[in-house]
Parts: sequence; C-alpha cells; structure tokens
Amino acid sequence: MEEASGGDMLNTVRKFKRVPEKQAGSWFRQLCDAVEYCHQRGIVHRDLKCENILLDAKVHTMTVLSL
Repeated sequence: MEEASGGDMLNTVRKFKRVPEKQAGSWFRQLCDAVEYCHQRGIVHRDLKCENILLDAKVHTMTVLSL
C-alpha cells in the first residue's frame, strides 16, 4: 500500500473533477494491458471499478499500480 501514494482512482477523479483526455487515455491503456496480462495467465478480476484501482503519485502523471 505504501507504493499507492496516489490513493484510488475514484478519489483522484472526484478531487480534480476532470481528468485530461491524455491522462485518461494513459490510465485506460495501462488497465487494458493489466487485464490482458492477468487473462493470459488464467486470472479473472471480478470487481473492476475505480475504487479498486490504486495510483502512484510519485511521478507527475499518475500510474496505475494495482487492479
């Protein structure tokens, strides 16, 4: 959890009200890559939602850390 200093995606979106299209696209690409990685290994995440996506705030743009 110490790696997820950016909190969850839902709180981040609520805090900033708007997410720039470029940032949203970056998050979406990372999520697609993460889900594909899991599916290739026979892992299914049954509860994908913004509250379950943790972000890293150490960099200037948020990075998806966990599903």
